[in-house]
Amino acid sequence: MKRSNGAIVHAALTAAVLATGALGAAAASAESYRYWGAHLGANTLDDWQARVDFGAGVAFDGRADMKRGLHGGLQVGHATEHARYEIEYERGALRVEKLALGPVTEAADGRGHYDAVFANAYRTDRLSETLGTFFGGGIGWGRVELPELMLGSFDCRCFGPASKSGFAWQLRAGLEYRLTPVQAVSVQYTWLALPAPRRDAGVAVDYERRRFGALSLAYSRRF
Repeated sequence: MKRSNGAIVHAALTAAVLATGALGAAAASAESYRYWGAHLGANTLDDWQARVDFGAGVAFDGRADMKRGLHGGLQVGHATEHARYEIEYERGALRVEKLALGPVTEAADGRGHYDAVFANAYRTDRLSETLGTFFGGGIGWGRVELPELMLGSFDCRCFGPASKSGFAWQLRAGLEYRLTPVQAVSVQYTWLALPAPRRDAGVAVDYERRRFGALSLAYSRRF
């Protein structure tokens, strides 16, 4: 009988340990997971100030007025109960529709773009089973390229082409809705800071370093 009781106790303890381990693994799985995601929207960049230098002390303030361009990105990351960490590639379009140099303003048609790679970190919180919020930011490396832009009335190729690579950063906040246990959509707003493009040859142009927003709709999936 003693042996029988000992066997029962041993079996019970073994079952308890296994059950605890299973529950712990399930909890860890629920709170920690990997994911990939993508987002697409539009940036809010409407102008880019520049200094145009003709040499010999002759320089003017200029400006490129822009339409909103597409903005999107791809992400892969790891999430815990209250945090997310990810690597992200972003790309956006720059659409120039008007140029100003001193007192002269003319219509223009030019397209450029920006690219950036970021390491992001977010604080996440659940509002309900399906709704959640996230806020954070990232640092990385970006490149901006603007095309050659011309003032036709003066036959002046005054605004480039201009480009620059360098340090970039962003801040982001969003609201997430879980479609299923492994899929979610979110709306997010990004505040982005990029390098200042420039051109040194010929007529030099030095664009200012810009910060601007982008609103996008995102989709993510666990794996």
